[in-house]
Amino acid sequence: MKAVREAGGTMQSSSRAISPTAMPVLVDFAVNTYGRIDVLFNNAEGRVLQLIEDIPMRSGIVTGVTKSIFLLLTRAAWPHLKARHA
Repeated sequence: MKAVREAGGTMQSSSRAISPTAMPVLVDFAVNTYGRIDVLFNNAEGRVLQLIEDIPMRSGIVTGVTKSIFLLLTRAAWPHLKARHA
């Protein structure tokens, strides 16, 4: 966070987004506060080597809470990220 602030940026962090319904709320907060999402730094554990839209929630990739959070938050933010960088 220090590097972001030193570069003149701002960021929000939350460790409370642990339910599937919290992910869209977190994304809506970011969009409503900042107007858009340029980058998502999703610090939950997980490595995905396929398109985010193609990963089923019950796949072998999505095991455990942190990987589920990774996918849920990324999916919630994906339309905004895709629109910005299309």
